[in-house]
Amino acid sequence: MAEIESGIPAGVPPGRVRIATLSDGVYTEADRLEALSAVLADPDAFCWIDLAAPDIDQVGATTAALHLHPLVAEDIVEGNQRSKIEVTDEHVHMVLFVLRWDGAMSAEEVDIVLGRRFLLTVHEGGWDPWRTQHLREGVEPVLRRGTDHLLWAMVDAIVDDYFPMIDRVGDEIDDLQDRVIRTASPQTLERVFGLKRDLVMIRRAVAPVREIFNQLTNRELTVVDPEEIVYFRDVYDHLIRL
Repeated sequence: MAEIESGIPAGVPPGRVRIATLSDGVYTEADRLEALSAVLADPDAFCWIDLAAPDIDQVGATTAALHLHPLVAEDIVEGNQRSKIEVTDEHVHMVLFVLRWDGAMSAEEVDIVLGRRFLLTVHEGGWDPWRTQHLREGVEPVLRRGTDHLLWAMVDAIVDDYFPMIDRVGDEIDDLQDRVIRTASPQTLERVFGLKRDLVMIRRAVAPVREIFNQLTNRELTVVDPEEIVYFRDVYDHLIRL
């Protein structure tokens, strides 16, 4: 995976597959990729496919079933250094990073692909989207509002978690300033350089996200309902604050 990733605790079993489906008002869940073909064959079905720490074969099989370009599968497997968005007539592919601060910075890439009737998320095991703020009470109410609303639930949770992380980094900077004034030891200087690397990582992950949401809120996208734009604008406002 990309160099920006490091130090992510394993919280989800590798290779875990979860598929949430809503068809004709009925919500179901599956934990095998074999169930995906039947879901996609149902013209009334809307689904979320979540792959946690998948292997290459799982990514390939999923992207092929969704008729995604092979370059999307390659991009997911190889990883990225920065957040980004790629838009076609049929799909929106976004790359975001979940950031954590525990005395040092760690980042986990999240690939998200939105189609007309599906949302695909691919990530490592340290982040569990099923436990994020909008989905803790269940996926069904969010999915009933569309896969584009489910996309908002994902990205809003990721961006909201940036704020406490930034606060903790700010506290570290204040503490480091005090240490520099008290004693400019080699250890303090080493921490200065370490913090600088962490801030570069944050900037790499967060700064491009503004452009992602700028495109989501200012372009006519066939896979995003115009009524959902107000939700993405709220996330964009949060990014401006960051």
